[in-house]
Amino acid sequence: IAPPEHFVSESVREKIFIGELPDAPYLAESFDIVMLWHVLEHLPDPRAYLAKVRHLLKKESRVVIEVPNWASWQARLTEAHWFNLDVPRHVFHFTPHSLTQLLDESGFRIENIAHYSPLYSVYGWVQSILNIVTRRKNILFDVLNGKISLRNYATHGVRVWELVSTIVFLAPACALSLVLTILEALVR
Repeated sequence: IAPPEHFVSESVREKIFIGELPDAPYLAESFDIVMLWHVLEHLPDPRAYLAKVRHLLKKESRVVIEVPNWASWQARLTEAHWFNLDVPRHVFHFTPHSLTQLLDESGFRIENIAHYSPLYSVYGWVQSILNIVTRRKNILFDVLNGKISLRNYATHGVRVWELVSTIVFLAPACALSLVLTILEALVR
């Protein structure tokens, strides 16, 4: 989706492409940086996608990638309740090793690996902990995104006790998630 007109000049707006990367009309070596923020895990062929990204990048440029970490404490401790499991929308789940291997085989050089995401580390723990408490997954996420409300929760398969449990356990889940996020980031 293109940004609102008042945020982007007409000359920049003309350069915005909306669609799939393989169909993008850009020439080789068009970009200094490409950001793939929670993209690779959704793709049926991440290797082909990275080849197209590599084609679009200028020499000495960068690609910044963030994906859920299948080897994280969050994934290991919450298992089937892990917020980022998100099957079937997530086709692949990467570990630092598997992502490094994929990038190496795709001709990229790794400069840095970080184990903290301002959004997904803390929130991922909160939602994963709440998923353990309730039978239905991602209630808080669906409430925050407007999919579920106090008026329509039953039509989305949410029981009253699950909604109440989400509310009651939210504060303790937030406190615990902060501690776990800090520990996990320190341990890497």
